[in-house]
Amino acid sequence: MESGTGQSSTHNFCFVLVSAECNCYRAPAFIGLLDIKEKRDDKMRKSFWIILATLVFAVTAPYANADTFTVTDTNDSGPGSLRQSILDSNTDQIGGPNTIDFNIVGSGPFVITPLFPFPIIMTSLTIDGTTQPGFAGTPLIVIDTLNLPMPGNPFHEAPGVTLEVLAMSIIPSSVPEPSSLMLLGSGLLGLAGIMRRRIGC
Repeated sequence: MESGTGQSSTHNFCFVLVSAECNCYRAPAFIGLLDIKEKRDDKMRKSFWIILATLVFAVTAPYANADTFTVTDTNDSGPGSLRQSILDSNTDQIGGPNTIDFNIVGSGPFVITPLFPFPIIMTSLTIDGTTQPGFAGTPLIVIDTLNLPMPGNPFHEAPGVTLEVLAMSIIPSSVPEPSSLMLLGSGLLGLAGIMRRRIGC
């Protein structure tokens, strides 16, 4: 009986010893694996936010410095004129693309008669005639180019600059571009609703 007890005691002692060894050597390894996984997950989370921030910047950066300039009268020069708006846009050469909109008081059409050529457009720009209050499909902004050296073509852009002209009538008309729309039918000789996108060459 004593021998049996001794065997039993030895068996129990060995069991406890093995169990202690398992806890002592395996637990740190398991904790190490968890630590590696947490570090890897943390690195993946950081990478995700870096990629997301880069994408947001790439999408919004081109418009971060975009400005809008408003034409408020039909004068050929001075504050509120189309010429001054082009000059103001040109000073923002590190920004853009910019927009020139219209808010001329009164009832249209509003005729702008430049006495000499407009400045060369140096910054990507949209000249948007649809913004004039009262616009309902028929252009309200008219550019009379009769006094210009090259009638019919009032806007010129620098190489690589994108110019977009929306809903404006040009008189007299130049040779219609492939993207030009219908002829003005109200007695004016010009192009109605120029909707085009040009890239300087």
